[in-house]
Amino acid sequence: PKEKVKVKVNVVEGDADTEPERKPAGDWDLDMGIELLAGAWSGKNDERDTEVDGGGGQLGLGLTLRKNRFYTGLGLQMGSYTFSDDAPEQVSESESLAQDDVEIGHTELNLAVGYYFWDHLAVYLDLQNMAHKWKNNDYEMNYTGLGGGLAGSWPVSRKWDLFAKLSLLSQTTVKGDGDEIGHVSGGGLELGAAYRLNTKHRLGLGLRFAAQNYDFDCGDRQAHQMLGLFFDYAYRLSF
Repeated sequence: PKEKVKVKVNVVEGDADTEPERKPAGDWDLDMGIELLAGAWSGKNDERDTEVDGGGGQLGLGLTLRKNRFYTGLGLQMGSYTFSDDAPEQVSESESLAQDDVEIGHTELNLAVGYYFWDHLAVYLDLQNMAHKWKNNDYEMNYTGLGGGLAGSWPVSRKWDLFAKLSLLSQTTVKGDGDEIGHVSGGGLELGAAYRLNTKHRLGLGLRFAAQNYDFDCGDRQAHQMLGLFFDYAYRLSF
């Protein structure tokens, strides 16, 4: 009698090292995140030709709601920076006042709306609010302006993603203690990596750089640069 021969066929559906985990079914994704940042604030006061250098940290909270290719996000950053020598000057409508050995509170609030024109890359517009408050006399400088940029993430393995964000701020009015004192423009860059514990939990680590150029009505100019290392955690709810 003829001997039967059994043939076993293995079907490979993807590379286990590079294929991302499947996202659970759902029309909406809500990401809730918390972030800790340690940073440095440097810059220059043009009028007195002084360099500023401070250090501090921030706590960040964020929400992002996404449906298919559209998303909206809300982010809040709160922290403070200490300057032991020269600090950013306090500016009024007519003059600037030198500052040193001072702590400055820093707050950011961003509301963004974006669209993923490619699977891993989105374009967005956002409303940016930033406030600096000098703790020695409660002087506050702030602005609210329109910005935008690009944001994306790329899976490099089953668990790891790389992410990047480029942001720009259009020229907008700066206020000091409620009075209009000049204009500001700027931008920022963020680079990092994220590790997906599973489809709901994610850890991230990255670098964030931001720069603003201030042109004041009193004739003074200031340049601010902020560089920070951050660690974050995000939880995703799909529904």
